Amino acid sequence: MAAYVGSNMANAEKALKEFFIEPARTQLDERSGPFLAEMEKSTKEVAGFQIKMPIKYGRSGGIGNRADDGDTPEPQARKWEHAIWNTKNIFATIRLTDKLLKASRNDKYAFANQLASQMEDIIIDANDSLRRQLFGDGSGKMATCGVNTSVNLLTVDSVQYLQEGQVIDILQSDGTPIAEGRTILSRDKANNQILIDGAAVTTAATDIITLAGNYNMELTGMDAVFNSGSTLYNIDRSTHKWFDPNVKALNGELDEIVMQEMIDEADAEMGSQIDFIMCGYGVARAFQYNQLTYKKNIDYTTLKGGYKVMKYGEIPLTREKYEKPGVMRFLSKENWKLYRMGDWDWMAEDGAILKKVSGKAAYEAVLVMYADIGCDKVRGQSLLTGITEH
Repeated sequence: MAAYVGSNMANAEKALKEFFIEPARTQLDERSGPFLAEMEKSTKEVAGFQIKMPIKYGRSGGIGNRADDGDTPEPQARKWEHAIWNTKNIFATIRLTDKLLKASRNDKYAFANQLASQMEDIIIDANDSLRRQLFGDGSGKMATCGVNTSVNLLTVDSVQYLQEGQVIDILQSDGTPIAEGRTILSRDKANNQILIDGAAVTTAATDIITLAGNYNMELTGMDAVFNSGSTLYNIDRSTHKWFDPNVKALNGELDEIVMQEMIDEADAEMGSQIDFIMCGYGVARAFQYNQLTYKKNIDYTTLKGGYKVMKYGEIPLTREKYEKPGVMRFLSKENWKLYRMGDWDWMAEDGAILKKVSGKAAYEAVLVMYADIGCDKVRGQSLLTGITEH
């Protein structure tokens, strides 16, 4: 019997190493949303586990006009800063029970199907998590609690990022735990409520919800980059204003003039050429409403990963399920990278992909990537807020 389990273990190790890893890498890189699919992936700026991103700003000092016999301008190099911060640790785990390994000894197809099914599930969920994290601020916050007193049915500010089956932590704003490892049993979108398992919980209006264990561990996403005056990549923007984005509050209906203004602002400030626009569903409908109002045909294009999206002129305009309501982001793709130590891979430094789970009759394999998102020209990006949704 043990020999047969060993045979299945060997087959599973071989399948994970030779057949599953490359498709998994492709899916994780290209199916985590249109912008992440288009984003350059780079290892060059990663030293050890740290990202070291050079940032140029200001103007050169050696430019000027002089008299025929005047002194030429004194050369002065453009100013530099080095943003240095740590990569984030992203994991995706599958588990095979000892019982499954033994039960499938006479049915290799059932075993292969079970392995393929688990791989499909973790890739879909990892894609979804990365797509959500792209729009976060790195804290992992998925919702802010309302005032709830000794209940399991919790009212929150929004259930946009919450789903049934998620295992969550409920924390004070500074990360102090209130309730950890709770499962969402149901979700009421109309009333912004979730039902959780376990003992009843009391929350304040400043408490937050994260995925279990994710507090301050997530990617440095859009909300961090577009948060003017905050510290980003260890650069204090309260004193380095050149590293703030262009932000305008519209507080009304979307129109093409203000869209062009945001594109022009990025060009005027940093010479950036906006070539990607992102917004949520309601703002995407507002764009469609604007185009139809003026009897304009809406053009579409297909991006890497197979995403079919609208276009504003020649610029792709994507509808994003995890984008904040009422906002539209204008991005220059060349300024964004996914910095990583290496591609997605199995955690197998000891030579084994599948490892015995301590205290469990099961084996686990862990897919890992050490990475974070970086933008080296924040002033070359624009954010429009307060857009009336449709």
